[in-house]
Amino acid sequence: GCEDEPTAPRVLPVCRTPVTVTVSAGLTPTFDWMPACRVDVLVVRHAASGAIDWLVLGDPLDGRAIVPGVRYGTVPSGAIGGNPAEPTPALEAGTSYVVVLAVVALPVGPDEVGRREFTP
Repeated sequence: GCEDEPTAPRVLPVCRTPVTVTVSAGLTPTFDWMPACRVDVLVVRHAASGAIDWLVLGDPLDGRAIVPGVRYGTVPSGAIGGNPAEPTPALEAGTSYVVVLAVVALPVGPDEVGRREFTP
């Protein structure tokens, strides 16, 4: 029987303390973090220039946030991606990037809870 299985997805708590970020190998890496918790912002940028390559925001209209297991270039369900009119730039092998996770703490703005530099 399946009668004991929950019907709704598990809701993770909001990240309140620093998290440990991991990045898988390849040009479309997956970003994970521990402890498993929700963030409002995930941004990937060039380590040297700070230029943003990809930005994902938790959708404020339905209160959902971003959970671990985000693949570069794939906007997770319940989130919105930076500029949908433009394709996500491809990551370049041998170039250093930084992924930053943040939680929005109103009225002050984003509060960084994790970051990791990586080179695909």
